[in-house]
Amino acid sequence: MIRKMTETILEARGMSKNFGPTRALANVDFTLRRGEVHGLIGENGSGKSTLSSIIAGMQMPDSGEMLLRGAPHAPANAAAAQSSGISMIVQEMGTAASISVAENIFLGSEKQFTRFGLINRKAMRHAAQEALDAIGAGQIRSGIPAGALDPEERKIVELAKAMRTEPDVLIVDETSTALSQDGRSLLYACIEKMRSEDRGVILISHDLEEIMTVCTTLTVLRDGVIIGTLTKDEFDPDRIKAMMVGREISG
Repeated sequence: MIRKMTETILEARGMSKNFGPTRALANVDFTLRRGEVHGLIGENGSGKSTLSSIIAGMQMPDSGEMLLRGAPHAPANAAAAQSSGISMIVQEMGTAASISVAENIFLGSEKQFTRFGLINRKAMRHAAQEALDAIGAGQIRSGIPAGALDPEERKIVELAKAMRTEPDVLIVDETSTALSQDGRSLLYACIEKMRSEDRGVILISHDLEEIMTVCTTLTVLRDGVIIGTLTKDEFDPDRIKAMMVGREISG
């Protein structure tokens, strides 16, 4: 089935979230279309990570609704969101040091390797290695403990985990800051693969140059409110900075 790039894959309507007296999101509407790399940018506390974590099932909204491929989307947790086709690479370290790379990649999905109550770890390592090879990270061996890797390699393991299910939506939260140029190249190749295959990416970054280079669309948040959404031909660094802080920037 051939889909048009303008087809909406994910829609959030009236999303609100408070943490005690702090307003994280206030009646936010957000749309992700197929073939789109949609950047989210704003100062700390603007609501970027809150919105993405709700989409990915890591938090529940106080109010609002979401649609995924036109159907209601209200995941109870991250595993439910992933089974629906949404994967997220979190800003924090998302691997457990004490278990193997393979066990990290299939954490929560071990049942596919389980028979008579026993896990076939050889099959798991093989499948995990295939996931690493698929993103160009075959130098990372799936059988070693994740704690033996450096922070960049552990982020790449998270990327392999996110991509192995061939998600319809990939959310990348401030991941490139932990990566070298080679690591960024792997990440950008995965993002381009998602875009070229008519899937969708949400990219959260403080790096304005990265956002303007990688993204096709950009939404600016400030104090839990969407200030505006720009298309690629509307990208302008001074305009984006002014939207982020609420005033013109000089000097």
